[in-house]
Amino acid sequence: MIQTLTVGSTLRDTYTVLEKLGEGAFSEVFLVRHRFLGLQAMKVFKSSSQSPTSDQFKEAFILSKLAHPNIVRIFEANKIGVTSGERSYVTMEHAAGGTLHSFLSSQPRLRPDISVRFQKQICAGLSAAHSQKPAIIHRDVKPQNILLTGDSSDLCVKVADFGLAKNIDPQLRMVSAAGTLLYMPPEGFHHYETPASDVYSAGIIFYQMLTGKFPFPAVDYTTEQEFRLGLAKTRTLVPTPPSQISVGIDKRYDDVCLNALQPDVRKRFQSASDFLSALETLDKDSIASQKPLDSDERTRAASKKAQKAMEMGGQYAELSAAIQLLEEALQEAPSLTRQYGEVLAQWKSGVVL
Repeated sequence: MIQTLTVGSTLRDTYTVLEKLGEGAFSEVFLVRHRFLGLQAMKVFKSSSQSPTSDQFKEAFILSKLAHPNIVRIFEANKIGVTSGERSYVTMEHAAGGTLHSFLSSQPRLRPDISVRFQKQICAGLSAAHSQKPAIIHRDVKPQNILLTGDSSDLCVKVADFGLAKNIDPQLRMVSAAGTLLYMPPEGFHHYETPASDVYSAGIIFYQMLTGKFPFPAVDYTTEQEFRLGLAKTRTLVPTPPSQISVGIDKRYDDVCLNALQPDVRKRFQSASDFLSALETLDKDSIASQKPLDSDERTRAASKKAQKAMEMGGQYAELSAAIQLLEEALQEAPSLTRQYGEVLAQWKSGVVL
């Protein structure tokens, strides 16, 4: 397939094409530089798409109504002329941190607190959609459609790709399902979805972040129909609690995660707002359960850390780690500087006694 845009070209005297970021069945995404506004992502629809312009711009229309810090921002929807004809395009904010899928590929299991922070932002973005009148459901919540912005110390999560989103009929409260199979909720295999369906897909992501594993067993198949049937069977039971998969996960996380993954849609969080509220309560409980150490306890803990550093410092190969550990100990208990400060200075100069 010949790509629609050429790297280095300028469009409408406004956008300079910098690189191709990705490609889907109906569109390609490019990194472009706006003449005045800087870096943006441009989604250009392919000639093979049979959808009319109104459908191609549906995502832009939805996003224009969902102004929220955890939903990718839309800037423009228009048409351009390329060598193969006229193409529709939309421009949106560029997420330099890539997708959550790529992020999890490099560090599959996240710390529980980071998992909760990311999940709260996912739910906040979806909640903005679910709170519309009538509610908008995403229908394709998966790590590939969760974008990351900001630096490594303060990543912000943004929900993207509302191309499959639909308003729910307020009478029927359901829509035809067309999301990605692997993250599809149980009811999706029976061709209907509700806001609780987005909750289920988001629950799968939460489980993955907490444990580093997919919550359901792999399915053997040779055809798409076999794949669909196999996946549907795995969705009939609640997965193994995360605390039984990974050491160090509090059982309170089990309750929230598995509520989102209830096979019966009536027993599940009914919207992302409900899921978000449960996560916020989890955060409050965690803070309340953390008793601050008093001065003596802090000093004793730091002293043990310093002693461990001294043991490590006897091996030159572990000197770098020993320096870091001893620095932490002295920061936590400055009173230990008199005893260990000179040793630390010698280590930093390369002297091992």
